[in-house]
Amino acid sequence: MKKAKLLYIFLSMALILSLLGCTQNHKTGKVKEYATYQEVTLSLYSTKLMNSQVWSHSIMAKDQTKMRIKEEVAAYYTLNGSSQEYRQYILNQLKSESPEVDLYILQNEDVIEYQRAGLLPRIRDFTHSISLSEYAYRQVTDGNDFFCIPLLMTGYGFYWNLDLLEQYGLSVPKQKDEFLAVCETLKKNGITPYVAHKDYALVVPALVIGLSEIYESSDKEALLHDLATGKTKISDYMKKGFEFVQLLIDKGYIDVNDAKHRNAKDAGIDFVNGKGACLCHCLQLDMSKASFEYQMTGIPLSEKGAMAVVGTARHLTYNTHSPKAEYAKEFIDEVSKKENLDTIAKELHAISVTQNPDYGYLEEQLDDFISTMRGKHQIPVRDTKLPFETWGSTRDLIQDMLRGKTLENVMKEYDQLQCDQIKGE
Repeated sequence: MKKAKLLYIFLSMALILSLLGCTQNHKTGKVKEYATYQEVTLSLYSTKLMNSQVWSHSIMAKDQTKMRIKEEVAAYYTLNGSSQEYRQYILNQLKSESPEVDLYILQNEDVIEYQRAGLLPRIRDFTHSISLSEYAYRQVTDGNDFFCIPLLMTGYGFYWNLDLLEQYGLSVPKQKDEFLAVCETLKKNGITPYVAHKDYALVVPALVIGLSEIYESSDKEALLHDLATGKTKISDYMKKGFEFVQLLIDKGYIDVNDAKHRNAKDAGIDFVNGKGACLCHCLQLDMSKASFEYQMTGIPLSEKGAMAVVGTARHLTYNTHSPKAEYAKEFIDEVSKKENLDTIAKELHAISVTQNPDYGYLEEQLDDFISTMRGKHQIPVRDTKLPFETWGSTRDLIQDMLRGKTLENVMKEYDQLQCDQIKGE
């Protein structure tokens, strides 16, 4: 009787183990076994916590394993040189045979470099129709496969302190001459008009002045082709943008120390607290604590009026070396559904990358900028038709200029970067 009972227990345990084994299929990675379900934890690395409700609860994989997301944050810029930069950390993880990173947010300026290095996956076979806008679609696919999914669309424009402008009899400028006149009036009254920071406060106006000639031209495609092949030097356009930055420095319209060292987040806080009349920032700036009336507009520096610098952001992809890569790919598949991308954009106070997005949750003070952003007056953060990078290169070269490098040398370096990247070096 005792032998029969022991045999029954042994067979029952064998049956349970065989049933649990069937649910794992071909996937690898550490999966926790519970009484009624399996769970796998995926690490998601980013520069900022998102805590989206899309993944606040477990997402179910095809094999009924619950996928739990653990967000990790690493600094994008080092503070004292001792901590590892986010970008370098991710790069090391992508080359590691035993990585900690399963999923990560790819920086916009790294997309081209990572593609060329073969570090990005080729994602296909989505379980649903991808509903990205035409612009967003072009940023993340080669026409056949996706290599990442953008979580939102963002735009960069000027925020204005309307109360400060009114105090000195000024109004929001519509063109470059008016912008400079506003700056000069405020400067004469002891106010540094333009709130600078190291991230993109000078990059955005430089790109608008430099590249608007291309993007507002009826021959845009031909002009881009000449740049892409090296027939035209990038300095032929961007020199004007860098000259404008030099003008802001020479006239004292910016605080050079802030332009070298302050980040966009802190500059935004300064502006909300009443510093300056104009700040270049993205749609996600929290203005809820501002004690003054404000408005966001396009960049009024091109020949034909205001322009918006736009781009996809928070590019979600996965580490192909991760032992949980199959689960990570399924997670991206779920996140890329239209309803989930719309939810994430709303949570992050941005515009969805999907077709026909809703803007109703954005404040009316942003209407002017949204109108510009939705129109044809746009410059992309990254243009897939150019085999070289403009956003990051412009930012880094402006920093060189702020530290004393001459405009002539900066332009020579920009042309060399264009040449090297066209060659794939």
